[in-house]
Amino acid sequence: MKKRTWFVLGAAAIALLAACSAKKPAVIGGMQMANPFVTYDTLTDAQTAAGFSFSVPERVEGYSQRIVQVMSGKMLQVIFREGDSRLILRKQQGSGDISGDYNAYPQTETVDGVTLRGAEGKVRCAVWERDGFTYALTSDTPLERNVALALIEQSR
Repeated sequence: MKKRTWFVLGAAAIALLAACSAKKPAVIGGMQMANPFVTYDTLTDAQTAAGFSFSVPERVEGYSQRIVQVMSGKMLQVIFREGDSRLILRKQQGSGDISGDYNAYPQTETVDGVTLRGAEGKVRCAVWERDGFTYALTSDTPLERNVALALIEQSR
């Protein structure tokens, strides 16, 4: 009887650990929220899915991983990632702020049609429009102004 009790307790503990360690999708209002982004192996595949081209750097210094995604066939984004730090470049047909960054920053300036937002002279978010498209750059790590502007110049 004792062996069976220990077996049942052990099985219950394993089940509990497995349930607690499993990744859970975002739940809002009792409903699971679907991820609207589809990840592609190549930028070319993502451009085909989005229906437009997006010229972005192959690599960004300080980031070892590049993830290419399309949201709802409309927005193309490239995420440069190192650990928990991300730098995101986005492009979508139309106008408006597609950054997804709703933070209030103490500094905002506009340079050649690009709105730069950040603090202490560094950029955390930039938005701009060009040739019927809207763009955004967001960074978890504050960027030097000249680095942000160079990335923006490369992103078409």
